[in-house]
Amino acid sequence: MSAAAEQTLASSIASAENTKATSLQAAQASYVSALTAATADIGYTLQAGSYSTYAAAVTAANNAKLLARFNAEVAKQSSIQVARDTLKSTGDTTPV
Repeated sequence: MSAAAEQTLASSIASAENTKATSLQAAQASYVSALTAATADIGYTLQAGSYSTYAAAVTAANNAKLLARFNAEVAKQSSIQVARDTLKSTGDTTPV
């Protein structure tokens, strides 16, 4: 692999990692917001009860966060594969 091609691939991987990190931060913020809103909306306290509603909100928030993490990883891997395919299409046959 040429030095320029190697640098391009490394840059693409770094960019994909940064994009994934940003997506994960957004997912965490959304998760916290969902739990905060669920707690405020139902007024959940141990004394007041309403546990089933709160548990459903927590489950939904967890599922949304897991889906966001999965989608971020898929996007990262897709970006890396596009960078590899670009190298191959330009004639670089060195394994990456």
